[in-house]
Amino acid sequence: MWRRPAGGRFVTLCAVIALSTMIGVGARLSLDAAGFTCRTPGRRFHCCWVECSAFTPVLPGGRPVVGFSTAQDECAHPKLAGVALAIIGQAGALTDTFGFSADDLADLIHRFGGSPLASGPD
Repeated sequence: MWRRPAGGRFVTLCAVIALSTMIGVGARLSLDAAGFTCRTPGRRFHCCWVECSAFTPVLPGGRPVVGFSTAQDECAHPKLAGVALAIIGQAGALTDTFGFSADDLADLIHRFGGSPLASGPD
């Protein structure tokens, strides 16, 4: 009996995760008084408002998203952050716009508390 190699299952799993990430299936953004949490299949990260730069629309790969930078990311990955800063003007970006335009999502985040040295929602 022929068995599929384990590598084939791994590649299939990676393809499913990549496809779901590209089309936004399972992506969530939660905003709270302390910061935001972004969840996608296979990845979750949280940032505090006081750690983030301004949130701005960026165009990293032909699809507008919201970019931002954190000093922690720039210190942890200075070369990668430098390349991203040179290309898109921010060291990082949200993975999706969660049903909003990039401009509207950046505005919503700023109004909620996501501005440099923010103290939380007004």
